[in-house]
Amino acid sequence: MHKLCCVLLIDDDSTSNYLHKFLICDLQISHQVHCCTSGKQALAFLEQCVQNHSFPELIFIDRKMPLMDGFEFLKIYMEREYHKKYVSIITMLTAYINSADLTYLSHLGFVKYMPKPLTEKELLEVVHAHNNRQSC
Repeated sequence: MHKLCCVLLIDDDSTSNYLHKFLICDLQISHQVHCCTSGKQALAFLEQCVQNHSFPELIFIDRKMPLMDGFEFLKIYMEREYHKKYVSIITMLTAYINSADLTYLSHLGFVKYMPKPLTEKELLEVVHAHNNRQSC
């Protein structure tokens, strides 16, 4: 398995960030795992990544966060056209998602959905999907 350079976790719940980071590190999936506690903080981090030419290959974002939820983050992400410039897989994590949310995500194409918390199996599926996408 190809080890990723960077994974970004975006969740206002520090426990979720801790558990997901622990899983990623335990499976030795990435050289770096960066945690942000808000969409705004994550967008600032991504701007730094653009400047440093080191954009995350995987981004996991919580659906519900105060100030800027996962969908608001995605809207700005698309406006900045990151999805056209970088090979990243975004996975939205949430305990509950409705059919309208699923429809919206399916139209985006570059965003996946998974229940929270991430499991080893789910994480490895996302990594495998990224590796397959890279080799195309």
